[in-house]
Amino acid sequence: MASADLNDRQRAFCEEYLVDLNATQAAIRAGYAEDSAAQQGWALLRNPKVFKEINRLKAERRQRLEADQDAIIQELTCLAMYDAGEIAGAEVSKPGDIGKLPEHIRRAIVGWKWDRHGNLVLDLASKTAALDLLGKHLAMWIERVEHGGTVEITDTERAKRIAQMLVAAQNRKDGGGHAG
Repeated sequence: MASADLNDRQRAFCEEYLVDLNATQAAIRAGYAEDSAAQQGWALLRNPKVFKEINRLKAERRQRLEADQDAIIQELTCLAMYDAGEIAGAEVSKPGDIGKLPEHIRRAIVGWKWDRHGNLVLDLASKTAALDLLGKHLAMWIERVEHGGTVEITDTERAKRIAQMLVAAQNRKDGGGHAG
């Protein structure tokens, strides 16, 4: 196990990081000082042993949950593609009747309640939200911005901008702040 190569706080960081994928908050919860948590979290994520342990824990969780990309996409597809007409023809008057519906329809049911007349009302997943997530996964919603006209810039301004970018890149490389 990779975790044997880590100290207690590093192991705690790995476990806490999986909670919300927020390195700063994970560092705080793992016992690192708040004022340096952002830097500690950043450094820990770049530590090969910590990175390996985080990936091991993620894989362990995926296996435990039996949730992988295919399972998530399949579930989103159920939420996006259900036919509400299949429910309309079914006799669903009490919560126990939900179990009689086809599985792909049951997966689209996110809740139920009673209306003021005592009728069972099923809450169905938002098809729009599920379709949006599927479309994003399939890269169907690529935003493009078109620009018309020309932008003129002097050689002096171009040189100044290049110099600023070089300084900023060097600062990032050295771990410093941004160029002002």
